[in-house]
Amino acid sequence: MDAWRRTLILSDGGLSSLVACMHARESAILAGIKPDALATQALVLAFVPQPEAVLLQRKAAAAQAELLGLGWCGHEARGLALPSPQADEGERECVELLGAALLAARFECERLTWPATAGTHDSVNLDRLAQINDRSLVVARLASIASNAAVATGIVIDTPFAELCDRQVADLAMDIAAPIERCWWWARLASDSVVEQERARWMAALEGAGFALATTFAAR
Repeated sequence: MDAWRRTLILSDGGLSSLVACMHARESAILAGIKPDALATQALVLAFVPQPEAVLLQRKAAAAQAELLGLGWCGHEARGLALPSPQADEGERECVELLGAALLAARFECERLTWPATAGTHDSVNLDRLAQINDRSLVVARLASIASNAAVATGIVIDTPFAELCDRQVADLAMDIAAPIERCWWWARLASDSVVEQERARWMAALEGAGFALATTFAAR
């Protein structure tokens, strides 16, 4: 197992982010980090490049961090690079990823965990996978050049789930008994099509992994 390195985890409040946070917590504890020190060693930053459900996602990301005893970087710790309102989806993601990497260096985090996935229900989009891999490598290199922080030269952007489809992420969540009700899309907001679409996507994956669908969703 790799030696523990102070880590900043990007979270959109979804299932892959929840699993990433739980894995970080377990890895830190196995490396000898005491539970009461987790909040200084594994930090969580809201990373929501798309604005459709930003408030729900930020709230869920904060709740996941609190539940696991990890450090939460609130609104006062936004990324150090913000995209133009005219930026498209890819431009926004790249700029915000760079901002997060610069912030990680400032927080003396040597690892930035980006739990992005290139998967659909049971397959992987190879173009998206190439995007994730390329962006993580290029942004890490650029952050190491742009930042004056001592740790910046060695910062790594880890993408542990890039090659996984939704079903595989769901399998991981089931294996570690992830509290799925903490995901941003769990709340029953029938009038919100964005929430409904995301819930349908992940519930299909979870049911395929053996999750028993409850008859009602917890209101949050």
